[in-house]
Amino acid sequence: MATEDEINITISGWPGGGTTSLSLLLSILLQWQYLNIGWVFRDVGKKLGYSEEGTTRPQFDEFIEPIIGATIDNYSDHKLLNESQIILESDLAAFRLGKHPKVFSIFLKTDQKERIARVTKEGRQNAVTVLIERDKILQEKYQQIWGIDIFDEQLIERRFNMVIDNTSISLETELQNVLDAIKNHPQLKGEYNWEVIRNNIDKEVADLLKEGKEHLRSRLKKAGLLINTEAVILEITKLFPEDVLQFPENIQSIFLGQHG
Repeated sequence: MATEDEINITISGWPGGGTTSLSLLLSILLQWQYLNIGWVFRDVGKKLGYSEEGTTRPQFDEFIEPIIGATIDNYSDHKLLNESQIILESDLAAFRLGKHPKVFSIFLKTDQKERIARVTKEGRQNAVTVLIERDKILQEKYQQIWGIDIFDEQLIERRFNMVIDNTSISLETELQNVLDAIKNHPQLKGEYNWEVIRNNIDKEVADLLKEGKEHLRSRLKKAGLLINTEAVILEITKLFPEDVLQFPENIQSIFLGQHG
């Protein structure tokens, strides 16, 4: 059971750097709820006719960020500061909150060539073009909205509790490093059987590599640990009704549950 002083974990990184794999696996290992902020944007995009991947993804990022980005980022802050035991995957969370006592923040740095290799291996549409364009658009849009350069490595070091260059390390090693860091956190120390959790790393990574991310997502859903994006959209509307009323009509209808 979560207590008021328990923390949340945020995971950020550059596109294609492996944040979703790490987030899903940590949620499985710790049995914490998982919230992927990027999936909220994707679900809105699907309702507007954009594909989840491929050449329309950067164009959607460029279109949607100035409209709903600030509201969703404020929602992320609300979840992190008012709830506990959530693994929240987001581009900006700790860039905004910094090293907050309620949040343990992780940033994954990955060389662009390696990120291109990873998304290509996953078979994503037009992987190279899309990733390079997304890097450029997200850097520009976050700078415009919040004055944050997500590629500023000095800023990353200042704002995040843990920065991992995962360009040349295995997912198993990445997980071991993260668990070693969080197990000594004052609000987690002694709360878990860390040895058992560490011993499950190889099995869970093998499951991910064999069955894919969607399989882990399904496991979390069955366990009641996947925070549903439809529920998130509803909660955003309740928390920030004035923001929603400023959205264009087609986007507003999605948040009001009126989209067919």
